[in-house]
Amino acid sequence: MSDERVDMLLAAYKTGSTIEPFEVKDLAEARLLSSQLQERLVNLEGFGGYKISFTNYKSLKAFGLDEPEFALLSGSMVVSDQRVQLKFPYTYAEAEIVVKARECDVSNYEECVEEMRLGLEIPATRFNAPLEILNAYQIIADALTAYKLILGPKLSRIPKKVALKVNDRKEGENVVFYVYGDVYSMLKWLSTRVGRFSGYVSTGAIVGPVMIKKHDVLEVETEEASLTVTVV
Repeated sequence: MSDERVDMLLAAYKTGSTIEPFEVKDLAEARLLSSQLQERLVNLEGFGGYKISFTNYKSLKAFGLDEPEFALLSGSMVVSDQRVQLKFPYTYAEAEIVVKARECDVSNYEECVEEMRLGLEIPATRFNAPLEILNAYQIIADALTAYKLILGPKLSRIPKKVALKVNDRKEGENVVFYVYGDVYSMLKWLSTRVGRFSGYVSTGAIVGPVMIKKHDVLEVETEEASLTVTVV
């Protein structure tokens, strides 16, 4: 039986509305609510892949977590559009590397990658509060605030650095490195949590989250490729 809090989050997701933050008592409860919301989103919109969050030491320490967390992405969340609709008041941009995986597990987490792409994740919380006000349990319960994952151009290799610009202003530029190492290390970690998997995987924020607004122009850049998205 679904928790009424999941009903509230799903209704907000469907309508573009927000709800007041509710209490989530611990990590176990957060994961239970998250799992229920993910299941209902995938039943509604199909399966698209996975997103991994809290992937660097800074975010783990800030939110008091021992390891990253993941959530399923629905089919409607994974897009190739260069325009993204601002549906929720607290919406953000994150520069990411996205891989398309086929039957990945702990034994083949490099060979299973069919594509590697530049990506722009657009998280958007259904709570009526910015991310800095929410705690880790609330973010996890809101299925890690997944909204849209925009697929950019294919990459021939893992970039040395990734930069994120908003309206030509550089918000940050970082090397591609996560709490367990490179992109492949995050796929290995994911396989320890879900077993064998396929689909698109957003491997974690390299730059961001940066709050965005309507009419912003977002750019993700590497030495090999770039992606530009307009917020409408």
